[in-house]
Amino acid sequence: MTISIENIIKWANENGGFLSLITLVVGFFLYPLLGKIAKLLKVKHKKRTYKLDEIAHQLKIKREIEQNFRQLKYTEEFPILIRDCDRDCHYLKTPSVNRGISSYFKLWLVYLYEKGIMVSFGALQIQYIKYDDTKRIWHFCELDDPGGKKVWMVGKIPYSHIFKIDWQGDAYEPFPHFYCLFDNKSEPYEDIFYCERIQTQEGNLLIRELTKVSSVKPKK
Repeated sequence: MTISIENIIKWANENGGFLSLITLVVGFFLYPLLGKIAKLLKVKHKKRTYKLDEIAHQLKIKREIEQNFRQLKYTEEFPILIRDCDRDCHYLKTPSVNRGISSYFKLWLVYLYEKGIMVSFGALQIQYIKYDDTKRIWHFCELDDPGGKKVWMVGKIPYSHIFKIDWQGDAYEPFPHFYCLFDNKSEPYEDIFYCERIQTQEGNLLIRELTKVSSVKPKK
């Protein structure tokens, strides 16, 4: 049947008159809107399901790390191998020149924070910095500079960036392997800080964040 005003009026008269006509018009305009609403609800449901799965994964990784962190007999820190999930095929291969961060490298697990793990880059990343009260900035300084602090560069890797952990390692790197997502500027870190280490009277190691690495100014 050809759709025309005459045919619509005729159909309305044959099927209940004016009320049927109103129902037809309202349905004609509401149908696309209801479709959009249903699509939005479906997308929202998918996002919520993904978020719940992500939270469950983070809690699983958190408990696994906490349990093993307490069992390992290290007084200050212990080595771990960071491996990029997306480039794991490059493991133990010679890294290409000028290709950015390596797909695997050794760090040292030093502490846990509310969202993940804190890792040290080793003794080569020890620096000395000093706070300028006047300018309210941190800057690098010399070892014997009064007020200077000895600091370590520490990266924060959130649980959400840790996909899997092999606590045994392998014959080449016989310590825990952390398979991570390098999702923050092609790195696994949430951020990188200069931190001060404090040894308590009980022999516990505390990590005190001072400032982000990127905010420290050159020596005066």
